[in-house]
Amino acid sequence: AGALAAEPAAAEAAGEATAQLARVPHPMRRDLLAAARDILLRHRPADTPVCLARDLGRPGESVTFRRLDALRVDEVDMLTVVLVGSSNTRLAALGEGPRMFTPRGYARKIDGDLAAGGG
Repeated sequence: AGALAAEPAAAEAAGEATAQLARVPHPMRRDLLAAARDILLRHRPADTPVCLARDLGRPGESVTFRRLDALRVDEVDMLTVVLVGSSNTRLAALGEGPRMFTPRGYARKIDGDLAAGGG
């Protein structure tokens, strides 16, 4: 089962999409989370932002950020959603604290279309 669980992580890592890892309650699944992190690190920069969102919508809700190479399995439980950014994902410091975002490039596409006379 471990090899099968690692396949989606490898596919996510090879692409440029953000990855979501959630519900890691059992010690065996914690090993899979560590394996997924290691697979992602083979394909993404060590400083790729990771968001740990815990207890969302509940009292005590927390959102913290880590670098991919600093993600510790012991800080993730069944109430934590883990979002791993793409190689383009960045953290922005805002008044309420940091926020994670991935630029989509729509402006470049539109500007390119206009520059090429397509619009």
